[in-house]
Amino acid sequence: MAPIATSEGEPALARPRAAAGGGRGAEAAPLLAAQDFDPLVGDVARRLSGRGADAYLFGGAVRDALLGIPSDDLDLWVDAPAGAVGRGLAAALGGSYFDLDAGRGIGRVTAAGPRAVTIDLTGGARGGDIDAHLGSSDFTIDAMAVALRPIAEGSAAPVVDPVGGLADLRARAVRAVSPGALDDDPARLMRGPRIASALGMTLEPATARWIRERSALVRGVSPERVRDELLRLLAAPGVTKALRGLDDLGLLTAVIPELEDARGVVQPPEHHYDVLEHCVETPGALESVLAGAGAGPAFAAVPRFEGMAEHFAAPVSDGADRATLLALTCLLHDIAKPATRTVEPSGRVRFLGHGAQGAMVCRELMERLRFSRRSIRYVSAAVDSHLRPGQAAPPGELPSPKAIYRYRRDLGDIAIDVLYLNMADYVAAKGPPMLRPGYDLSDWERHCAVVSALLEGDDGQAARARRAPALVDGHDLMSELSLRPGPAVGELLALVDEALCTGRIDTRDGALALARGALESGAVVVGPARAQAGAEG
Repeated sequence: MAPIATSEGEPALARPRAAAGGGRGAEAAPLLAAQDFDPLVGDVARRLSGRGADAYLFGGAVRDALLGIPSDDLDLWVDAPAGAVGRGLAAALGGSYFDLDAGRGIGRVTAAGPRAVTIDLTGGARGGDIDAHLGSSDFTIDAMAVALRPIAEGSAAPVVDPVGGLADLRARAVRAVSPGALDDDPARLMRGPRIASALGMTLEPATARWIRERSALVRGVSPERVRDELLRLLAAPGVTKALRGLDDLGLLTAVIPELEDARGVVQPPEHHYDVLEHCVETPGALESVLAGAGAGPAFAAVPRFEGMAEHFAAPVSDGADRATLLALTCLLHDIAKPATRTVEPSGRVRFLGHGAQGAMVCRELMERLRFSRRSIRYVSAAVDSHLRPGQAAPPGELPSPKAIYRYRRDLGDIAIDVLYLNMADYVAAKGPPMLRPGYDLSDWERHCAVVSALLEGDDGQAARARRAPALVDGHDLMSELSLRPGPAVGELLALVDEALCTGRIDTRDGALALARGALESGAVVVGPARAQAGAEG
């Protein structure tokens, strides 16, 4: 996270400064100009200046400009009603405007164009005070602003810093403006640790204490806002550290109370952690698995594929991409272990059916948090199937073409993702000893070889299926084998497709012979015989 540099190479916080303001820990303010922000800022500044509105850019965009981080979500304070300014700005930008909170004078402009840039406006009375507005912010590093009029004129503007955000930014501390700021909007309880994690900063001790004391208040926050904060945290680097911090503050199980039952639940000796710790560790293990060899020597064995980065960066739903939803899946994959835990007379600990039961738990908790149906399907299906890769072949062997085909057929769109979930689960189960020099990685390398076979075989079978024409259809089977419409026809077509994809057949005659043999052997039954077989089973 490198700071912005000028053309002379000076970091933003070391540039020539204006006079110091009067806030807590006030210091001389750096100057920021249009080139320090998203290009849209200069355009907005000029348009607002032309309308005679005094406006300030504040919040995360100012903080990120000082840190050198791109930001395309802009927050503006204007000394006029937000609606009037917002509608005019939206028209000028070819975008749209709508009220977010008309009572509090907050609206949003969505700018037209290839990038989804949003501009949130807070309106104040004429002659209003930007310092007063910043003083009602959540965290000091987000309570800084720059006037847009100088930027519109092509010059730099000093950072307005009434509550000491610059000092905290230099100290890399996330500090609440006041305890009341957390009471005013309990969503800030989640936002503070999320910002600290994303920026590699530390929660200031008093702020951490205030959040811990108020953790139960997060249950009253709208589910959509909690969901969004959780997804942002899961998308940021250092996710396991962030989740541990969330748990230390009492927020993790306030948001997902189903995880509380996992605390202290002992696992078999091959597991390094108890169930809750394992769940928290697995998203971080996924981070390393996706990074591959760059995360350490052990991860050189992780199979990779062309287009892998694009695959996991592809959006799914709820503003989350595959990698983020897979991190959520990692957190939840063993959520039903406490409910399914049994101890056999031999002392062996088992969790039979925890995948299927966990899928049901995930559906319930994700519905509560207002996840979309698509996200719920993704996570619950992956939780249900997270053990499948390890079950694809006997110990020491690679999966057969039939096993590869059935894995692809059953898991469909999540087949690749579950492979990487399964590897993350393995790494988190073994814990830190696996990553130390001298650890025997032979079992891990065999596991990765199985995953590689499923990954590469899946691609090869899919390519073969795309190249090959359909050998027979349902009408062919009914005509040639004297069958009536029914479930048996579908079963026979599935057998033919499997044989085609695994290379066992490649002609129409071969397909018909396979189908005929399945009927003669009783592998597929029809009519009354099918009903009788079902009754006997």
